[in-house]
Amino acid sequence: MIFYFLIIVALFLIFFEIYCSKKNKKYYLENKNSARWNKIYKWRWLIGIVFLPLSLIEYPMFGSSNTVVGFPLIIAAFDKAGRDYVGVITVPFAIVNALIWYFAIHIILCIWSKNR
Repeated sequence: MIFYFLIIVALFLIFFEIYCSKKNKKYYLENKNSARWNKIYKWRWLIGIVFLPLSLIEYPMFGSSNTVVGFPLIIAAFDKAGRDYVGVITVPFAIVNALIWYFAIHIILCIWSKNR
């Protein structure tokens, strides 16, 4: 059940990042924000690269002693003995996680500009 919830969270984040990206571009072109906001917006691609390792977060699986890798989408699972559980969704989910974290700066900038 948690697996499906995380997929919904990932889809929401993707659509929210697209929305925020468009809003940020509009704000930047209209020059509505501070010089600091504009500077961060110019460097958003480099900041996105800094966020990429967050796509490989490792945490215990809910309700068991297994460990999973990847947030919001689970990329792989490991049991106590160290065996891994991967499948055909591993690579696509890893790519989606990387994209979500790469574009996370857009959400931060959008919220920042709304609060000004």
